[in-house]
Amino acid sequence: MTVEDVLRRDLTSVYRSRTGAAVAAITALSTVVIIGLVGLNPGPVVGLVGGLLAVGILLALVFLGDPKQIAITTGLFTAIAIGLALGYSRPLSMRPPMGAAVVGIGSVLSLVIPVVALLSSYATIIGERNSGSIRFLVGLPNSRSDAFIGKFISRSLVVVIPLVLGLLLAGIIVELTYQSGSFMAMAGLAAVSVPYALMFVGLGLTASTYGNSIYQVVAIVVTALATLRIGWTAIRFLLVWETNPPHPEWFYWIAALNPFNAYITLTSLFATMQREHPFLFFPSDRVWVDGSMEIISNTETIAKTPTVAAIVLLAWMVITPLFGYYQFKKTDLL
Repeated sequence: MTVEDVLRRDLTSVYRSRTGAAVAAITALSTVVIIGLVGLNPGPVVGLVGGLLAVGILLALVFLGDPKQIAITTGLFTAIAIGLALGYSRPLSMRPPMGAAVVGIGSVLSLVIPVVALLSSYATIIGERNSGSIRFLVGLPNSRSDAFIGKFISRSLVVVIPLVLGLLLAGIIVELTYQSGSFMAMAGLAAVSVPYALMFVGLGLTASTYGNSIYQVVAIVVTALATLRIGWTAIRFLLVWETNPPHPEWFYWIAALNPFNAYITLTSLFATMQREHPFLFFPSDRVWVDGSMEIISNTETIAKTPTVAAIVLLAWMVITPLFGYYQFKKTDLL
């Protein structure tokens, strides 16, 4: 079996199950629907809450419905969001700003992308082992490299295609219904979201090669996600808790090396931010002085730059699947 054979076989398997439909649906609802609801509501928060409720409805359907029902529901939600957003004309002064679209979607995707990417990839190898089909995958005269690369490409396409399409559709809504709306800004957001998604596909695939049961794989995935999202932040808080600005340079690098932070830093490029993005967790340069918040040291450090964020995100994208590839090559899977 060549890479193409593995890719074709795996894509067929994914789209016969709920996984492909669920990933596409959650991604579409997290981009197009939220952008449409924010555009319709004077209060962006109301739109975001509505969008998240839509995602919640679909998640329930994932466990109760079949791929066809999921696809129909997704198409219906998406069509309604696009139709209402484009058909409801509002005065320019009442339209939400472009920044609200970028910050809202970037913040939601920073949480949704890891979930859908891990959902699509965590059972990739362990599922083959549990079903016994791993003998077919690696037992024929083909290399394990072909098998692993084919799996990685397949699960990446499952996530990346609906992600990019969803953001481009959202970009059309933004262009036509937001103040200073920019389709190109949403296209840029899609571009920086791709390596972020690939990183978590690689993480899920790696977890699938290290676990000996589906429960071990889930435990690895949950632990990794909690460490990156919560544990990393907690360590940073512990290190700076008793200190005041200016902080040492390495404090900022602790935050800069986190992939969540790197992604949010890059999404901020496409929004005019009057203040720092609320999801960033660089050490604060602000302290309470006589009952009010004051900037003690507005530190300029290379660790905060988009260039570093891009390098960090690309490094994570490459490193995470390499660990899985190494384990897949050396493990006795039969």
